[in-house]
Amino acid sequence: MDYWKIQGDNFVDILLEHYMEMFDQKKGVREHLAKTEILNPLIEILKKEEKGFIFIDMKYVHRAVSRAFLFLAGDDILDRIVFFHVQAKSQVRDYLNADLHGKEEIEDKFNVFIYFSEEAKEQLQQIDFIKLYQQKRINILRPYMNGQINFLQSSGVYSNMSLDYKRMFENPQDFRFIVGELYYKILELIGHTEIDCLVAASKNAMALTTILSSQLKIPVSYHTNIGQKYVKQKSVDKVKHQRDDIRAKKHFLMIFDVICLGTEARILNAIINILDGELIGAVGLVCVQDPKEIHQYDADSILAKAQCLATTKEMNLGYKIALTRQELEGKVK
Repeated sequence: MDYWKIQGDNFVDILLEHYMEMFDQKKGVREHLAKTEILNPLIEILKKEEKGFIFIDMKYVHRAVSRAFLFLAGDDILDRIVFFHVQAKSQVRDYLNADLHGKEEIEDKFNVFIYFSEEAKEQLQQIDFIKLYQQKRINILRPYMNGQINFLQSSGVYSNMSLDYKRMFENPQDFRFIVGELYYKILELIGHTEIDCLVAASKNAMALTTILSSQLKIPVSYHTNIGQKYVKQKSVDKVKHQRDDIRAKKHFLMIFDVICLGTEARILNAIINILDGELIGAVGLVCVQDPKEIHQYDADSILAKAQCLATTKEMNLGYKIALTRQELEGKVK
């Protein structure tokens, strides 16, 4: 499955930044710069598409080289293409207009979009891309939520399912998509708040945090097993080292895989607050509780500040927790 492509009834939507990330991985670099040598192979792939229209999402592609799109000038495929989510003040917009001379419009949900036929424009405006992208995230994540009963050590309860993290690692395309989506969420946060450090509060989150730290050039601090086992397992030296990672007046962002009752997040929030730092929020894969619903009755809760790729409700999973394993196994009368 090409994780950078979404198929519709009569269209294909290209998540260009995801495609560029894949291309750059093959080349051994990560530039995310629109240029002919990346775009040309994509267009050759798209010429074989049987779908009527091609929508190319430019949301996270702000940079381009001069004449990057010129190879497309006069090509019949342009009548099927719309470039959308083009940033108003960007090299991409400047070079698209200079090279292809398409028609340009501005709408709130699409930013700037550039098109070459009225038919393609009309089709674009009929699509709810927010729902389309959310369904893509759900389709990627849902198969990794297994039905195994799991003991949540930090909260002292059992859940009827867990994220099969190991299997996700074994599927590079899915894992790249997931990491990319987290990367984009953090980019959006960086646009209006300062992030000084990423924090991992569980072993599963360590890999995600390390990768994101490398991509975003943001330091990382590891605070794993901060539930009941924290005092028992961590030596005094390790606790002091982790404490020293937290600097006063700094902003921290927690990275998680699945957040259920939020015990680890609350403990981490308390530790950071005591040391005069600030945990500004959390970004991760799956939320059991909907952060928007929590925000309605407790806006200051760290769970209300969490952002995830999908909730268990959105995935229609029937996630449950219980005090005993027997309750989840249906053995309690």
